[in-house]
Amino acid sequence: MTQETRNDNAGEDLTKKAVDMYLMTDGKTRWTSPLFEGDHNIYTEFRNRDKRFYYTVTPPYQVKKDPNNPNGYLPTGNPADEEYITLMQTLSDDTHKTLPSDQWTGTKTIKQPNLFLNKTQNWNHSGTGYRCWKFYNRLVVGKNNRDISDAPIFRIGEIMLNYAEATYELGRFNQTVCDNTINKLRERGGIPALIIGNEPEDPTRDPEIPATLWEIRRERAIELMAEGFRFDDLRRWKKCGDYLKEQKLGMWIKKSDYPKMPIQNGASEGYIALDGTPPGFPDYYYLQPLPTNELILNENLVQNPGWEEEP
Repeated sequence: MTQETRNDNAGEDLTKKAVDMYLMTDGKTRWTSPLFEGDHNIYTEFRNRDKRFYYTVTPPYQVKKDPNNPNGYLPTGNPADEEYITLMQTLSDDTHKTLPSDQWTGTKTIKQPNLFLNKTQNWNHSGTGYRCWKFYNRLVVGKNNRDISDAPIFRIGEIMLNYAEATYELGRFNQTVCDNTINKLRERGGIPALIIGNEPEDPTRDPEIPATLWEIRRERAIELMAEGFRFDDLRRWKKCGDYLKEQKLGMWIKKSDYPKMPIQNGASEGYIALDGTPPGFPDYYYLQPLPTNELILNENLVQNPGWEEEP
């Protein structure tokens, strides 16, 4: 995964909807917090967010190439370009997630976001502008196709989230459970504790989901982002049909700045829209089809409903 994050591949991105799930440092959503300064500027969009956001998505910055050092860089002279370089120095170290990010050779990426249809360099680029670098590190530099990444089978964050959700479904989730699970994770992100009955107002909340359960699910999405849980979670909650039909968007851009990047509804400025509206998720997709070879081997097996007509 580290190698994938540091080479010329694109596609390891978050969507706009995923980014919007990260709370502000006052514990409110980006929709209601006075700390949110808008998303029409990528620098302001990243400001005052859950620390886990910065560990998951490469923060924006810009530097200049150093003509005397191919692996070096020089500041642009614009303080805004250095805001998140300085921030990441306080959150990480040189072998993990400090900025500028670099290619596996050690060559610096001079700008993030580096949108792949208008890319500045041929590596560390993205489609949505929110490039996932959760597994990025610099433990190995200068060796292609060799990297080191932790691969835990279980980690305590997942266990806490499993317990929080299970106790909620059993009617046993209370402030003590919340403090021992959700709030320990929020503390790591620099986010105020969740108080049952005083959940943050979220105008994007699914109206079918109670506010407390929504926050448990938000925390699960944030903590386990890009770790392979989301699709199974949506299937388990039977929410694929609701959530997977939405168009996937990226950051706000101007066509004049990124002439090759498609914008929602073909506008001159707006959110990146690389794909159209998904076709939907029929109910029978919740059950996987039985493999054809298993059906041939055992004539007593019957294909799951709905899959009989699939090619």
